[in-house]
Amino acid sequence: MGLERLLQVCESTLLSLSIIDCGTLLTDKSIWLASCYSRMLRSVEYLSSSFPLGPDVMYALGAGCRDITTLKIHPIYPCENEEKFSNKCLQIVSQFCSDLEVLSIGGSKVDINGLVLIESCKHLKDVQVSLFISDFYQGKAEKEDTKLKKWQKFVKDIKSLERIPGLGNILKLSLQNT
Repeated sequence: MGLERLLQVCESTLLSLSIIDCGTLLTDKSIWLASCYSRMLRSVEYLSSSFPLGPDVMYALGAGCRDITTLKIHPIYPCENEEKFSNKCLQIVSQFCSDLEVLSIGGSKVDINGLVLIESCKHLKDVQVSLFISDFYQGKAEKEDTKLKKWQKFVKDIKSLERIPGLGNILKLSLQNT
């Protein structure tokens, strides 16, 4: 009730919103509420290890806040629900965020196909992709060499995007070997 009331009062004066790993206090539903009340948002930073953004909330944000220029939404490692943030989220970003200049994403459910989608955002100046080798573990029973091969293939695929004119100039990888 408190956040919703705050967003109602702020309405179009709220231009930037940053929520960083607030557990169950402020979840992805907080971003959904912001998309309803704060339609003039220009910068959104939502980083969570428990409740990463999924396509439903990303759709609400994109449809409700059409002037976003900065979107930092990568899941924080270790992420409990990493499957929520996927290529579907990037598809929604490419549909709704035409003025986007800065995008920060990550997680093992995003791949080269999703990254190619955001190339349609013509104003992009900076794309940051955060990856952790542990994002590619499918469980403790999986062999280390299998995990490493998945990691290496993913990094190779992402780095191949650096050859694409436009996207290659703005793509930055943050690789963590933990």
